[in-house]
Amino acid sequence: MTRIEDMTEPQRQSWITLIADGVVFIWFLRRMLSGRNLIDLPPGELLATFAVVVGWTIVAHVVIAIIFDTRRKDKAPQSDERDSDIARRGDRTGYYVLCCFVNVFIVTFLIENAVGEKYQGPFSVVSPTAIFFWLICAVYCADLAKQITKLRHYHG
Repeated sequence: MTRIEDMTEPQRQSWITLIADGVVFIWFLRRMLSGRNLIDLPPGELLATFAVVVGWTIVAHVVIAIIFDTRRKDKAPQSDERDSDIARRGDRTGYYVLCCFVNVFIVTFLIENAVGEKYQGPFSVVSPTAIFFWLICAVYCADLAKQITKLRHYHG
């Protein structure tokens, strides 16, 4: 494992972003799930949950960006072509994960609506709560995959 002192600033920023996003995502999962069952929340609570998740994510990303931008002004920039390549790989992985989630969601939604009440799939995506839950999960899993990919390439 690379020591913090040996990491580049973009690598440190990826770690902090991964941790911040992970904390928000864990809060979201705890809010939406009771064990393995999805809690059916009324629309007002879904909206409030969405506002909290988006708000915390924006605040965390802005604070992290400000801290690292301030640190970079004190020193010469440490980003290089390798950092740019790693960022591109992370972006690509996040994009692929998001595409997979959305396609699985769409296929499940279509099958569930075509079959109707007979549907016995592993999860449902028809209710507003389920739609909300699975789309937020898709976005967060894509972002977490992006950060993990970046860290994997920094380490390897």
